[in-house]
Amino acid sequence: MKKYFKENYILFVVLLLYLAGKFLLFDIGFWDAAMVSRPALFLYENNFSSFLFPLGMCDDNIFMASGIALLWKFFGCNLLVTQILFSVVGICLIFQIYKFCQFFIKDNSILPFVFLLVVSDTALITQSLLIMPDIIMLLFAFMSVNFMLRKRKIAFAVSLFFLAMIRARGFDLCIGIGLAYFVLLLRENNWKNPFKILGKALLPFIPAILIYTTLYIIHCTIFNLFSISRKDPAWENALDFVDFRRLAINIAVLIRWFLDYGRIFFWLVFGVLLLKFGIKKIFSKKICTEWVIFGATFLLIALITLPFCNCFGSRYFIFEYVAFALIVGKLLFELLSKKRAKIIAILLLIGLWTGHFWVYFYPEKLSQNWDCTLSGIPYYEMRRDMIKYLDENEIEISETSLFYPTTATANEIDLNGDKRYSGTSDTIKYSVYSNIGNMLDEEIDSFKSKELVKEWKQGAVFIRLYKNN
Repeated sequence: MKKYFKENYILFVVLLLYLAGKFLLFDIGFWDAAMVSRPALFLYENNFSSFLFPLGMCDDNIFMASGIALLWKFFGCNLLVTQILFSVVGICLIFQIYKFCQFFIKDNSILPFVFLLVVSDTALITQSLLIMPDIIMLLFAFMSVNFMLRKRKIAFAVSLFFLAMIRARGFDLCIGIGLAYFVLLLRENNWKNPFKILGKALLPFIPAILIYTTLYIIHCTIFNLFSISRKDPAWENALDFVDFRRLAINIAVLIRWFLDYGRIFFWLVFGVLLLKFGIKKIFSKKICTEWVIFGATFLLIALITLPFCNCFGSRYFIFEYVAFALIVGKLLFELLSKKRAKIIAILLLIGLWTGHFWVYFYPEKLSQNWDCTLSGIPYYEMRRDMIKYLDENEIEISETSLFYPTTATANEIDLNGDKRYSGTSDTIKYSVYSNIGNMLDEEIDSFKSKELVKEWKQGAVFIRLYKNN
């Protein structure tokens, strides 16, 4: 045991840092209530009597919502129980990512540097420290890949099943891993008998595909629509195909997410290595498996994201950020001397951590992924201060127009029993604006004609209360 701790010390250092971060953020509630807490509360409060979620709830994650609601039934519906659950998930995710790195990096003297590069992505850190559903999906994704790499077929099939069931995007990632699995098997067979290899590659995926498609058909039959989730009318055109102009915008947004929040430094290092050592070294057999995993999952997620109107965020590609970070980290130590590679790795780490502060320099009207940077942390306490101010000044929440994600009730965010909703009618007397909400430019400009009553500001985040004229 002592030897294991010594050889894997960096894993335990990261786990301790993670637990310290979770402890400091233990009173922070849900970000997107429609994704997790709202459907889970629906099941909890109705004693699982119905699984037909009403509008305003995401109904593609029924297994996740059911699991959380069941946990609340046994241990109580509160933030403490929820945070403990997500802390356990976070610990397991870090361990699986470590195993992922360990498979490709055999030298224990360089593994700590590569592992730190991989787990320092801003989106991964933020999503892991907060109550976010994506880390459950990522846990099963990395479990699936780890079992695939180690040829543990039954465990591979089971983890794929849970990945597909956890939510619709989990099923998409499941297919991406399936594509990688097929290519890797075909490569092992010297690119011969592709149809035979395809049949072999499909075997572990059969349970996940059969049950997911069955539930999907039942869902479409009940609601008479070709849609995975029904949130509100604003999402009714989410699966419409885009025109060329919108496709170009989507591609530009995708490029931004892969460069933003410090990730550009990975691409700069990658570009320099490519220019210096050439394509053959960068895409050599030594790193072929890593490229297949990255390329297959990226291709699949991009194909189901870019052609549609549904907007997408930085968190959609966390698996790919991790895979690419591993590739760059491995290339550093494969192509450069250890001393030089370690210096560059440390500089890369510094660059990545600066990504949490990039939002300080962005214009107000540029949309941000606040759930993918620690700069958004102050929002949670400021939101509570805002509600406290409204109560102290006898301003009804029902007469106040709030912003996403604050449009959810306090109970759906903090599990505190406060079920008051923000106003949506013509009787609105006050409006709240925050850069957290990523409003349209026209909506932001409309606040110029309103009377500012109160402002809360901390770091890069602000919340402003206006009185309507």
